[in-house]
Amino acid sequence: NLLNFTSITVQDATSFIDNRSSFTIHYALWPLLSLVFLIIGVWFIVYLMTIFCRSQNDQQKNFASYYTTQESMVREITIKRTNNQDTETSSIAQHCV
Repeated sequence: NLLNFTSITVQDATSFIDNRSSFTIHYALWPLLSLVFLIIGVWFIVYLMTIFCRSQNDQQKNFASYYTTQESMVREITIKRTNNQDTETSSIAQHCV
């Protein structure tokens, strides 16, 4: 009986070790590798989109017009603010007199 017990125990231990290694691969390494590949994939897609958008903007020469539009909008806002401040100041002065 003792001989059978030890042989069964050795077989069980061997199968447990084999199962544990597949368990580790299945539940620890595959999710980790999937996460790494997902991060690399997202980075690569963003990289390709950036290159594509830059090439499209270079072809259409939109950079100069974009900055000109931004500059003119800022100038318009500044002019409107100064006009509003002048109007408010004159209306306050009229009320005080």
